[in-house]
Formats: sequence, C-alpha cells, structure tokens
Amino acid sequence: MVSMRCFLLTRAALLAVLMLLTSWSALVPELGETETQPAAGRASGIDVYPSGFDLEYTSSSDESKYRLLSSHDPSGAGFNRPADLYVIDGMLNRSQRISVTISNQGSTSSGGFALRIVVQHNEYQDFEILNTSVTVPSIAASDSATVSHVWVPHYGGNHTLIATTLHPTDDNTGNDARSRHLTIGQLYDNCDSQGQWSFDPNWMIDSAATLSGNAFHVGTAGSSSTYGASWDKSLTSPVLDLSNAHPNPNTYPKLGFFYTGSVGDANDGILIEWGGTGGWSNTHAGGLSFTGSPDDDLTDGTSWLISNEVNSPSGGFMTPGFAVPANLLSFQTQFRMRFLSDATNHGAGYWVEDIVFVYDEVVWPEEFGVSLSKGLDGHARRGHWSDHQLTITNDGNLTDEFLPTVSGLPAGWEAQFVHMSGSTILPGMSLQLDPGQALNFRVQIKPGAGAPTGSQTATVTVTSQQNQPTTASVQVTTIVDPDYIPEWQPSASSFYCLPGDTCEFSVNLTNAGDGSDTFVLTAADIITWDNWSFTISGNQQTSVTLPPQMTSTVLLAASIPASALPGQQAVIDLIATSQADSSVTDSIRLNLTASMVSDSSVGVDPEDIPVGGWLVDPGDSVEVPFTVWNNATSQDTFSFTLEESGMRGWNISLPMMTTLVVRSGETSRLMVTVTAPLNAQAGDPAPVLLPTAISQISGYEAASTSFSGVRVLMNHDLMLTPIDIPTEVEPAGSTAFRFEVQNGGNGPDHAVVSLSGIPLGWSWWLLLEGVNLSGPISLSPEYEGLHVAQFDVVIDVPGSEDASQSFELTVSVTPMEGSDNNQSDNSHTFEILTKRVVRPWLSELEESHLDVRTDSMHVLGLSVRNDGNSYDGELRIRVTADTLLPGVHATISNGGLTMNLGEWMATPLPPQRDLSLVAIITIGRDVAVGTQITFNFTLEGGADEDGEPQVVVRTLIVAVAWHRDLAFEHSLDASQLISPGQRMLFKVNVTSRSSFTEELKFKFDDAPDWSVTCSQPEVAGGWILVVPAASAESPRQLRWDCELTAPDDPPPNPMLMTVHDGDGEQVWGHSLLMVL
Repeated sequence: MVSMRCFLLTRAALLAVLMLLTSWSALVPELGETETQPAAGRASGIDVYPSGFDLEYTSSSDESKYRLLSSHDPSGAGFNRPADLYVIDGMLNRSQRISVTISNQGSTSSGGFALRIVVQHNEYQDFEILNTSVTVPSIAASDSATVSHVWVPHYGGNHTLIATTLHPTDDNTGNDARSRHLTIGQLYDNCDSQGQWSFDPNWMIDSAATLSGNAFHVGTAGSSSTYGASWDKSLTSPVLDLSNAHPNPNTYPKLGFFYTGSVGDANDGILIEWGGTGGWSNTHAGGLSFTGSPDDDLTDGTSWLISNEVNSPSGGFMTPGFAVPANLLSFQTQFRMRFLSDATNHGAGYWVEDIVFVYDEVVWPEEFGVSLSKGLDGHARRGHWSDHQLTITNDGNLTDEFLPTVSGLPAGWEAQFVHMSGSTILPGMSLQLDPGQALNFRVQIKPGAGAPTGSQTATVTVTSQQNQPTTASVQVTTIVDPDYIPEWQPSASSFYCLPGDTCEFSVNLTNAGDGSDTFVLTAADIITWDNWSFTISGNQQTSVTLPPQMTSTVLLAASIPASALPGQQAVIDLIATSQADSSVTDSIRLNLTASMVSDSSVGVDPEDIPVGGWLVDPGDSVEVPFTVWNNATSQDTFSFTLEESGMRGWNISLPMMTTLVVRSGETSRLMVTVTAPLNAQAGDPAPVLLPTAISQISGYEAASTSFSGVRVLMNHDLMLTPIDIPTEVEPAGSTAFRFEVQNGGNGPDHAVVSLSGIPLGWSWWLLLEGVNLSGPISLSPEYEGLHVAQFDVVIDVPGSEDASQSFELTVSVTPMEGSDNNQSDNSHTFEILTKRVVRPWLSELEESHLDVRTDSMHVLGLSVRNDGNSYDGELRIRVTADTLLPGVHATISNGGLTMNLGEWMATPLPPQRDLSLVAIITIGRDVAVGTQITFNFTLEGGADEDGEPQVVVRTLIVAVAWHRDLAFEHSLDASQLISPGQRMLFKVNVTSRSSFTEELKFKFDDAPDWSVTCSQPEVAGGWILVVPAASAESPRQLRWDCELTAPDDPPPNPMLMTVHDGDGEQVWGHSLLMVL
C-alpha cells in the first residue's frame, strides 16, 4: 500500500509530502518505459532514439478534473505527489497529447526524419488503436528534441505505447524503439457532488478533508466527525453498463481512489461489494477491503492513502487500485462502499476523494473483417480429389483466427483443406492471419461413388473465431469427369469343342463407365498346345466402340486337332483396354476343352430313400445321397452343384470335393448335408433340391431329377404355468384354479388337461374363455400368435365335506399325440384345504306375488337348511312386513313354536340338515282393497369370512285385490209347529257388498230325512246362486226360494243350513231344530 500525506497549510493551497510504505518503482515496473540500452557515444555518425514520454490532457478542464489520478506530473496544480503514483494515463474519449523526447547521441546532426507512434490493445494480438508518424526536426549531436501527437482514445483499458525512430542512416537501430504502459480510464468522479450516487444516512458530501474541493464522507460532518456503534452504511454507485468489458482479460479491472480518516480498531472499515442482477459479491474473501487510520488528526494537515493490489489474475505486479474479477461486470453493474463498525472504539470515519474505474474493453465488431477468393475450378473422377486454390485475407485491424468449412456437398462426397505445401489442415484447425495478411490454401473435394458427371457446387466459408458474425464465402465448382471402365460379363467356365472341329464362341463386353469409349481387344496365351488355335475370331474387329452402359458381343475362334484327348484344355486371357484412359483394362480368363459325347443323369436313387422320406428335427441335419449315372461309352468327369435359391433358412452343405470321375456304365454318389432351421415348423418341407452335373470334358449337362423328400419332425413342448391358485376350497361350492398353457413346439398342438389327487365324490371341469370345455385345448405355433391360452380348472366340492381337510392335487398337460420333449414344465402340484362353512339356505317361495281378498288366510311352506359343513348354532328366521296394518297378521311355526311378525325363531341345525316350517298370513275383513304389503322371510346364519352374518331373504308381495261382505237371513221359524209330511215354504236372503262376483252354494246338512228343494239350479247337493259384484254403497240382494217337507218320523237332531263360495269355503251356517 502506498501512502501520501498532505499537510493543510492554508485554505487555498495544499502541500503534499510523500510517505511511501514501499518502493513504487519496485512494485509497478510495467508502468515504466522499456528501451534497448544505448551504445556508448560514437566519435561520428547519427544515433537517434526515443528517450522519454509525457502524456497530458489537451484541455485544461480535463487536466483539472482528472489530474489527481493521472500520470502527468501534477506538481504545478497546488499539490505534490510522486510522479510514479497514478492509476491512469488518460480518459476515454478525452483528447490527449503524446509527447516523445528523441535524443541524438551521435556525433553528427541528424537532419529531419520520421517517428512512428503506435498504441496497441493489450488483449488482442497486433490490434493497433493508433498508428501514426510525426516529423522530427534535425537534432544536433548530443542534443534532444520533443515532438508530440494529439489523439482521442476510443478504447479504454490497458494498452502499450510504442515510439520508433525511422532514420534511414541510423548507425544503431537496436535502440530505435521505446515502449511504456498506457492506461485509459472509463469512469471518473471527483466526489464534489452526490450526482447519481445513493447515500445511506451518515454518508455525505464534506469538505473537512479534500483534495479537490469536496469529498464523500461517512461519519458526522466536519473535522470533529465521529461515527456510531454497529453501523452498516453504504455508498452505492449508479447502475453502470459494463457489457463491453472483456470477459477474460489479462489485467484485472481496477477501482482506484484516495481515502483518509480514522477508525477505532481493525474491526471497523469499508467493505467494497459488487452487484448487478443477482446480489452482492465481496472481492476480499468476506473481509474488509480496507481499514486502519490514514490520519486521525485532521487539524495538522491530511494524509491520504491509495491501495495497491495485484494487477493480473495470473499474479503479476502490485498496482494502485482494488482488483475486480471480470465476471462481476455486466450491463447492470453497481458497486458500493459499505462502512461497518463494531460496538466500541470509534474514530472519525472516512473521506473518499476522486474515484476512477478502468477495465479492458472488447473490440468493436467493425474492427474485424475477412475476404475470400478462389482460383480455377477443379476436375476429378469419382473417388479422386479435385483441387481448388483459395486466398483468405484478414481485412480487420487485429490478428484473428479463421475456421474454414465446406457446405452443400451431396451425401457420399468428401472434402478436406490443405496448405499449399500439401500438409493437411485438420478439421477444427483455424488459420491465423495478421491484419492485412493474405494466405493461399486449397480445398480438396472428392466426388462420391455414385456422383453424376458434370458440375457440383459447394460453398467454402471462413469464420472469425473471435467474432462469429464475421465470415466470408465463395462457391467452388467441382467438375466430375466420366469414368472409363471396360467390363467383361461372366462367361462359361469353359468352352467345348470336339477334336478335329473348328468352333466359334462369344463373350460379352460392357462399357461400365459413363462416357463413350473405344476398347482395344487383345488375347494372351496362358496354356497352349501344338496345332491348337484359341484366339479372337477373324470375324471380330480388334476394337469396339460403345456408348455408356452398352454391351457388345466379342467373337472367339477355336480349332482342335483330331489327335487331342478328351478333357485336354487350352487357356487364354482376353483383355479390353480403354483408349480414353489406357491405364484402365479388364481381362477375363477363358478355358477351351476338347470335348466328348456325354450321356448322363443325376438325382437321388429311389432305393436310397427311406420309407416316408427323411425326417429331421429343427436345427438338425440329414445326409441325402445324390447319384450321377454315366451312360456314355467313355469315362467322364462331372462338376456337381445344387440350386440353392429359396432356401428359407435351410442350409445345404456340399462336400469339399464336388468333382466326380465316373467310369462308363457306372455311378458315383455325393453326400449332401441338409440342415433344418432352428425355427422350422412341424411338417415343413425342405426346399426342392435341383442337382446339376456338368461334364468337364464335353460341357454337357446331365439330365437332372429334383428331390424334395425331407420333412421336419413335430417337437411337442407344452408349458404349464399357474396363474391364480387358491389355497382353500369351499364345500357346496365351486372353486376355479387359473392356469396358462403355452405351445413352445414347432407346430400346432392339442393340450389334454388332467387332474389327479381329487377325492371321490368331488367333480371338476374345464372353462376356456368362460365356456365349458370337454376336449383338448387347441394351440397354434408361436408365429401365428395363438400359442398361449388361459383356462380354469373348476373343482366342485360336496357340501358334506369336512372342514380343514388337506388334499394334494396335480394339474397336468400332455400332447394329444406323441410325447413332450420337456416334461418338467408340464404339471403343477399344489395343496388345498377345505373351508369351514356355515351356509344358511332357505327354500324359494312358490310365488313371489299373491293377490288376495279380505277376510282370507294363506298358508306357506318353508324349508330351512344348514348347507355348510359345520354346526350352525346361530341360525334363526323371522318374518317382517314393510307396513303394519290392523287385520294383517303373519306367523311362522315349526309345529310346536309359533312366532309373530318381527319375532326371531331360533333354528340351530347340524350340517346338511333341513327343517320344515309353516308360515300363515291372515288378511282381515276390514283391510282396504288396493293395500299392498311386502313380507320378508329372513334367514340369518353364522358369520362369513369377513365376520358378517350370512343372510338369505325371500320376499312375498301380498296385494289385497278383493273385498268380501256377505250377510244372510232366512225365514224358517223353529218355533212354528209342523206336521209330518207337511210342506213349508221358506227363503234364504243374501245381501252382498263384495267387490267381486260371488258364486254361492246353499246346502242343508245333517237332515237326511227332511226333503228340501229350491228354485235355483242344483249342483252336487246344493243350489247355486250367482251374486254380481257390488259395493258398500250399492249392495246386491238375492235369495233362495225353497220348500221344506217334514218326514213322518224325524230324528231329534238339529238341521244345518250352510252357504259355501266357489272355492268350497263356508261363508255362512245356521243350525235349527224343527218341532213336529
């Protein structure tokens, strides 16, 4: 840290006295000037060199505003500080004069010459933000002169100033250049007014301690200022747009200012924090940025301090100002000086004077530029490289790297970049160019294998790696040249000609290129014999001209002497050479064989075929013998092959030797291995095998018989999987066990399901998709998708089966035919227990609805059963009605005990026992017609598995449909005496208010000796009277008109008169005793 103490002498002037804590020149060497040391004085000649710099503002107002922290010597401005103690050399966009002192240490006057002044941006290679020349007047020997140049810096940050003398006859050019650091600040505040700064309470403008009129102060005002306990007071800058800051500079941004004042102890001080869009950051690892007391007595003059910190992220030197990490700078940046104090030992606070901020800027986009040009277009055939020369020029103002790329090529084409020397420019490798530099390089393009002839355009682009929008492009055209390709078409393995004959043959030549071409034909002997001739026919021209993709026939001639042996061969190479490109040829080797007359056949001998043909498992093999019969008069040699098209996964293997030598009249066999696919299905036939046997002596093909006698065996592979297996079965109920069967075999199969271990008296059946199944389960092979089926084994357990009995059952599946290859997964064994069951059962009612009349009674029979396998002591029954009405009654009776409506009757029963009950329902005379009563007969048993009582309910709906109201009276008078044989007329009157037609029968009972006749029809000893329906308001009145004849000697017993309805129910009766 460097300290500068200023003593206040008067209000008008300040005398600054330097108090250096460390050596400034040792701490900041890069702020000094650099030069090559001058040589010793010469006796004669010229030796001029820059010997010093001075930087000053051209405007007096700028000089006054920025002088405290600028490099120009401020001693004439009313205060003194070391000339090397500064932060900046100038300000952005402020006119500045660069003065250079040139010395001549030679022995001769220099005469006029030029001086070049260059300012380079330190963050970019060769980026000159100033490059100018000034004229230097003649300098006498051992003298010096000063020249200057005025400029306005438009880039802030850290730069390098270089001055170079350009004397044409300088004896010593080693000292012609001199440089120094040049720092241009962007933001400067004299702290004379608040402006856009934000002051917390106790921050203020104060003049008690100042270098330029006023200062920012925290504390109370004046020279007797103090501050309070536990202060946290901030001075906050306005929002700064620093979006043009270099993101990764070589030199830290710096915040510099002078400060003075005092604090009570090291716990009090200022914390500098930076913020923007997301909170505040402390650049001093959470501690204070500065503390201490530069001056604790302002009455005897003022000491000011400016802090030093390292100038580079990589270390570097100490320079004035606080270092700021570049990542804290953005388009919305603020910083604050946060004054913190503890509870004790307080001082005067701090005064802050003249604040400057400097940071390295990114270059403007217009500083970048590039252009690209091309030479002649290139030619290439498919698969070959074409060359295109390119020239790239860096039109920008700084050294840059440019990445070359190619676009627009069809699929299958290739491209690469190479230097003019031939070395490859690897993908992703950039080209570095200084400002104004041009570089030649090449792009090579290879047409794809299927590229059409003609032109193909691609685009070459170079892109700046420092400023991506800076690009340049050119289009290069590759001309695809045609290919010249002669191609012989496949030919017979040999041509055949009988000894003593002259023969002619042909082969086909195709122009496989894409340009018309002429092919020169030649023949070269490989194997030849005396007196044999095998060459190009005399009828064939020695050259053939063909358009692209066209074919021509080339004739060959052969002559074999009569002495040649059958099977003797001559061999030639037939060669076609392209005239368009003589390096392109194609040749075909041709055989000529002295032939014979062959008579042969080939096929499978029927005697070798087993009954039913050959059967093979999937993936297995069988050997099939093929026989060649030689019926010729001479021995023959045959080449054996098989037609192998349409194999569908089958594999045919021939032995290594497929040549058979067969004597006349004999046969020879060759074993062919036929292998079935692993996924072959049952019954699949092997492909038809078509043998071919060609005589190697005559070229004749033997008569061939095809064969297709190989079939695939059925492999049974059923798999049983349990899906849902209950552990208990319920007596008097059915329990379903769910299984899945899968056909893993190679054909359709029928799975037979069996169940073993089931006790006598139990029954079971199968359910497939909810339907009873009596036969096997049909399954397709896997590839048809119906190879899996789920089914239920349903077991019906008698109700009498005891509880908690254990049984082991086994469900199995087997093929209906054949045996399973893997029986380990064909069955599943499981154990079951019989449940303890109490199940109440109540018989169904014969009718669920009764239409009744008033004044009627109805008897119902009920049966109760314990249908479980355990004693049910909680079994009980009752009858309830939904409506309680006078005249409506219901009872349940077991023969000895009768229970009324709503009363429970206990009916405990052993398992599988029944109890008969009688229910009586009575409808009174006065119950209204239309009344409907619902009777519920509820049987309740012991608890089920969930602990809930088991309930069975039978419901009877009784509807009162009719009303009966009959009244009877008669005219017989028992007190009237009657003589034997005397007749007496009497009447029986009936008054009906019934709502239905009554059919009434009047009878005399218990009077066999009395004679009674009535006027109504007599039916079965009674007289019928039909009374139409009536009502209470309109009754019906009818009568029986009868005659009574007394017997001669009647018994002394009363007579009984009765009336019955149509159902035989007595509706009236009267007994009387007549006296003779």
